[in-house]
Amino acid sequence: MIKRKKSIIIYGLAAIGGPVALLLIFRAVLFFAVPEKTLKESVTVFFKDNFNRAVKFDDISFSTFGNVAISKLSVSVSSDFNDNQHILRADKTIVHLSLFRLLRGSLLVRKIEFNGAEIAIAKKLGLSYAEFFSETIRDARPPAEMMHADPGAFDIELNDTTVTYAEGINDKRLSVEMTDVRGGLSLTDGRADYEIRGKVMPGKTRDISPGKFTAKGELKLDGKSGITGTKNSIELDNVDLSHLNVHSSEEWESNLAYFGGFSAELKVGTLANETGIQGSMRFNNLNILQGEGEGAHSVVANENLNIDLTADILDDFDKIVFRDLRIYDDNLKLSVTGALASGELERYIDLSFSTNQIKLSELSLVFSPLRGVSYGGTASAQGKVFLDLSGKKTSSINVTGKVESLSLWRGTPRAKSYIIKNADATLVCTDDAIEFNSMTDRGGADLSCSVKSVVSSWRPFRSRTGVEVKGRSAMAGDAWFLISRMSEWAIKSAFEDKLRGFEEILFRKRPAGIFANNNSISIECAIDRLSFGESAAALTGFKTAVRLDRGVVQMDSFALSGYGGTYTMELQSFLNGDYANIKLKGGVEKFDVGRFYKDMKAPGRAKGECAIRFDYEASGYRMAHLVETGKGDITIRLADGDFKETSLQRKLAEFLSGNNFPGITPEDIQVEKATITLAQKSDSFFLRNLTIESDRLNFRAFGPYSFYFGFQLPIALMFTSPATEPGSPPRIMHVPVVLRGHALDPLIAIQKGADAAEFHLLDVD
Repeated sequence: MIKRKKSIIIYGLAAIGGPVALLLIFRAVLFFAVPEKTLKESVTVFFKDNFNRAVKFDDISFSTFGNVAISKLSVSVSSDFNDNQHILRADKTIVHLSLFRLLRGSLLVRKIEFNGAEIAIAKKLGLSYAEFFSETIRDARPPAEMMHADPGAFDIELNDTTVTYAEGINDKRLSVEMTDVRGGLSLTDGRADYEIRGKVMPGKTRDISPGKFTAKGELKLDGKSGITGTKNSIELDNVDLSHLNVHSSEEWESNLAYFGGFSAELKVGTLANETGIQGSMRFNNLNILQGEGEGAHSVVANENLNIDLTADILDDFDKIVFRDLRIYDDNLKLSVTGALASGELERYIDLSFSTNQIKLSELSLVFSPLRGVSYGGTASAQGKVFLDLSGKKTSSINVTGKVESLSLWRGTPRAKSYIIKNADATLVCTDDAIEFNSMTDRGGADLSCSVKSVVSSWRPFRSRTGVEVKGRSAMAGDAWFLISRMSEWAIKSAFEDKLRGFEEILFRKRPAGIFANNNSISIECAIDRLSFGESAAALTGFKTAVRLDRGVVQMDSFALSGYGGTYTMELQSFLNGDYANIKLKGGVEKFDVGRFYKDMKAPGRAKGECAIRFDYEASGYRMAHLVETGKGDITIRLADGDFKETSLQRKLAEFLSGNNFPGITPEDIQVEKATITLAQKSDSFFLRNLTIESDRLNFRAFGPYSFYFGFQLPIALMFTSPATEPGSPPRIMHVPVVLRGHALDPLIAIQKGADAAEFHLLDVD
């Protein structure tokens, strides 16, 4: 029994020792057949000859099974390390060799395996993505010409890899990090198969997990230096959209910022210079903000949008054919088919589209093009558009659209301030005409708008258009809302345009100039009554006629009456030169504040005579010139004013009392005169004069005004109280405040410790 056990042990040791001995002998043969110096030179030659990249490493040796193990491999971005930049680093690299070829003294690499690698991809400033890709692979040998490798059986494998992509765009830098990247590339005769997957680290979207990506496919090789065709499958899962924001602000020159997740499942095939795409894309919790900081406007909020796409991209993106494009969510459904061409031989838009009946109240929850404005109703559209941008063919258009029960309002759903209520509108576009009609019945307003246009050419667009607006009643607040928003947009656009630097595209060559000189438009407006809210206050007999003809804008007539005032308005603009010019002036004299305030049914009493005058002119060929050449002012004057227990007085008294100035605000004020003048000279805005002279309150202020930051002016409010005893002087109290806020929302602030208490002057009933 003992002898049998000894025999088993001996045989077991022999079974183990035999292979070990063979491995030791094999290692010894490798050591003498391929010295370490030769091994290092072979690896260096492999990367140098095939990829034109320099390499360095800490250590290199044979593994037990005859593969080459390299520690701390670093591959340069070029043929040397003079710039001290690398494209790849790996903690451990395994090079699988042909042992028989190695023993015969030649090198044949079958596979390279990178473990714990870091890949740094940096796109140079100014290169297109196509140029960047070409530059990246330019120095590499074609697979069929690879040295020291068999192009019919060669693999590359990545494990536990981190990839960093970076690019500079103007003075900003985009950096995207991908972790847990694993994948491989396998070369066989005339073909390369690849698969790669990993995670994409989030950018600036809040509360979003790392995204995931998977890409796999097949590349058909022509045996030289090109790829003749590909089949690809791409999957993205909740990749952070905020990575687009550097492109949005710098390259697209947009003030929109994108947040949320992007997912996609796409099949992409290429053959020569043609590409086919089929699949779906999803925007998860999409948010789009306009502007930055606290004043940012949410254009899109928490939208989950889906896109299904089947398309062909032809002639290196010169032509895109949409076989099926569907954009939809739970409410909106848009279907599009057709083609876009932008090549040298043909340039056109040929699209057919249709929508479902869209519930605008649901759309308003996620899409808000106007700040603070909500909307409701239903809308639908369908049509076919063919526009030949080269002018070789006749354009054709057949589009219809309908809106029913359209309402626009400001405020909350429980406290709506309507801009438009229950309006119906239709739009019809044909080959030679455009017709738009709308009607709204808001409290008996019977407000209608009719646009009829005879089109003689779509490219360039030439037409004669008549616009007629008429009705019994409209809201003055809506007109003020429209004017203030348009003015704010124009000035903001002008300041943004200044940042773009010098441009010498004169006005007549710009789209607006081409349109103004190719089209004639006549506008007639007649509204019996311009009401102020739900009160009885109203201006009457509003009529005006404006026309654009041969690049000249002229106001032919203007009429308005109410509260004893004399109203004037003049508009003239020359758009038929290299520099556009605009002049606008007008105002009102002898406006009876007392009658108006009484009709408003506001608390307290207000009297006086008010005058408003404004004057503005500018010239130039781009938006920036509105502030660079613009000059003008607006002045509001009040004389013989009498104010008692108004909402402004009451709320101001409450504000001052709550900030250690009790009992100083008079209930009755006799204003001798009050003046406010805001002015612009080039890109400087300033408060030229703000004065109140009265029996109980006096102050004066002036100083600069910033479009972005508003007022920042110290003011001393001087309140005068009657003498408490006969013969004693009146009591005078100075209240130091700071005028802040913007022109349409001014406020005064009182410093209170580390904080400031604020009172909005126009936030009254």
